[in-house]
Amino acid sequence: MDSSTLDLAILGWTAEEATVEECRAFGGIRDDGNVVRIPHRMASIPCRALERLEELDAGEAGTSGDAGN
Repeated sequence: MDSSTLDLAILGWTAEEATVEECRAFGGIRDDGNVVRIPHRMASIPCRALERLEELDAGEAGTSGDAGN
């Protein structure tokens, strides 16, 4: 997680073309985007990062009153 922007930086492998095409059909891919395959053994990492973001957001809610906006 980038601590200055709270963006997630995810390590993975570029997905094969069949998966990329399936994603395009499902919802499209931005021109500056890509499809990344996260191996099963690493799947808990983004889950933990998202949980941490929720904790940080909840902490800010107590001070600013507009968390999530």
